[in-house]
Amino acid sequence: MRITKKGQYALFFMIDLALHEGETITVKQVVKNYDLSEKYLEQVAAKLRQAGAVKVIRGSHGGYYLAKDAKSYTVGEILDMIEGQKNVVDIDMDQTSENNKAMNSIIQDLGQAVDSAIDHVLDGMTLTDMVREYNEQETFSYII
Repeated sequence: MRITKKGQYALFFMIDLALHEGETITVKQVVKNYDLSEKYLEQVAAKLRQAGAVKVIRGSHGGYYLAKDAKSYTVGEILDMIEGQKNVVDIDMDQTSENNKAMNSIIQDLGQAVDSAIDHVLDGMTLTDMVREYNEQETFSYII
């Protein structure tokens, strides 16, 4: 699996919402804080809203907020909402023949093992873990 720009934006957005849990945050605030494209983040935020990951309050004091506790989201779940489930190896079953059946099987098994390892990492990390990591990085990057 490759984390695309859309996936990165989703993680930026969700981590920022988790950093401000209990508050509403606008797309404009996130864009300003992290130098992101507003139009692109709006699209990602809309997709996360449609998936039920975030909720929105309209109006002058509105914004987005997490639909549930940060610890309830895994990184894998967030990426699946945005990227869709992807496999590392995609065997074209139309191209299989008796001559390459064994090779395709070996490659498919390898792909499943890699997918499983990736899923293990992404599904084992929560949004709360990402916030903790962010806070540690911010603490270490403080320069006097």
